[in-house]
Amino acid sequence: MKKYATIAVVLSFLAFASLALSQIILGQGRVDDPMKLEDAIIIHGIRMESDTPPADQDDDGEGQIIYDDSFGDTVIDYGRLKKVKKKTEVWGLGSFEKLKKEDSRWHLQPYTIRKNDNIWKIARRFGVHQHVIISVNGITNPDMVKPGKRIKVPSRAGTYYIVKKGDTASGIAKRHKTDISSILSHNGIRGDVIRIGQRLFLPGVEQRPAPSVSAAARSKRTMTVATAGGMRFFWPIRGRVTSGFGNRRDPFSGKREFHCGVDISANVGTPIRSAANGRVIFSGWKDGYGKVVIVRHEGGYITVYAHNSINLAVEDTMVKQGEVIARSGMTGAVTGAHLHFELRKYINPLNPLRFLK
Repeated sequence: MKKYATIAVVLSFLAFASLALSQIILGQGRVDDPMKLEDAIIIHGIRMESDTPPADQDDDGEGQIIYDDSFGDTVIDYGRLKKVKKKTEVWGLGSFEKLKKEDSRWHLQPYTIRKNDNIWKIARRFGVHQHVIISVNGITNPDMVKPGKRIKVPSRAGTYYIVKKGDTASGIAKRHKTDISSILSHNGIRGDVIRIGQRLFLPGVEQRPAPSVSAAARSKRTMTVATAGGMRFFWPIRGRVTSGFGNRRDPFSGKREFHCGVDISANVGTPIRSAANGRVIFSGWKDGYGKVVIVRHEGGYITVYAHNSINLAVEDTMVKQGEVIARSGMTGAVTGAHLHFELRKYINPLNPLRFLK
């Protein structure tokens, strides 16, 4: 009897520990390790279906980056990170000050996170590393980067202005529709005394727009980048593609939504192999996906393997291309046995069929 009681206690403890860990990973707890935080944002942010196609997510055409390989990635030295006691040495608040020393135009600009935004897209849009945005805002939880949240983003946007006769600081600010305090503080002006001929930087003031890139030219650029990517991804399983990447009618809701991956038919228990070398950042249950394994690869690529009958891969371990990481099944939101496979650049979905060999 004591033996069974002991087993029950152990199982209860394991269940509690698993729940606590999943809460941290899914953004319900604080994450201090910058790499783990990135992983948590990715895990928390991916969705199997989207009501907005990637190509239509931004009015500035940035949705086209679904085929773009130009995102920067952090080369993570795990050995060095373990030795570093102060995380500020890796990604700390000094990063923004360093930027400012290199280029005096850098300033912090208020930004409201939009639908379908993510930390990497914002960083790319403003030409800054995602770790600087994370550190400046003290982001420790994926919930802190949800749509509608206000954050500060380092920006070099603005224009230079030469003070003319009769100019006043307030007059310049009014004409350029900006705040006088931002002009004075950025240029280190005490009071509001300016001199004729003085060169001022006006933070956030728009310059003349650059010539727009045509859709055809953008498409040509993105297509070229996609085929020139250095990563090689192998099919995780062999089977018929039953549902492709793109718009489709959801089999449960009947709504037309964007399918962020491909479905590959497979009998229950078929071995699923890692499409490339990488690190397992999640192995567990996720709504819609069922039992799912998520692997992070070099260059910021992410692969997702969902609806598994069993996950074999262990979180925070390295896997090799072709290594069996799970077995196919029909867990989660499914109508039959298959593998749902996704390829992403961080959170942004890519068409797997363009990359699989």
